Amino acid sequence: MGALVRVFQTEVSGTVNYPLWDLFLTMLELFVWIVLIVLVVWTILNILRSHNLSAFAKVGWLVLVIVVPFIGVFAYLIVRGAHLAKEQVATADMPQDEAARRYERFEAQGKGSAD
Repeated sequence: MGALVRVFQTEVSGTVNYPLWDLFLTMLELFVWIVLIVLVVWTILNILRSHNLSAFAKVGWLVLVIVVPFIGVFAYLIVRGAHLAKEQVATADMPQDEAARRYERFEAQGKGSAD
């Protein structure tokens, strides 16, 4: 019985040596994983929101991004990068364009003049 207690005590009483460099590497690894997860989610949402991709193309991209996330995300960004930039500019300008059109209609009706 005494030997069993000694074995159990030696297994539990180990010291933890975790220097600052290991802490930095762990935080870096965690950061890389978080960035990869965010990129995968962002890419999946972009694939699903894309109007000019066929259903088969969407399924293909989704399978590639889910099965091989690192390669799939960067392949999607390389292949569809120019289109994504144009799409995001159009999405960002949409509320301003709508506000400008509303203002032009308001002015065309003659209700906005200070005369």
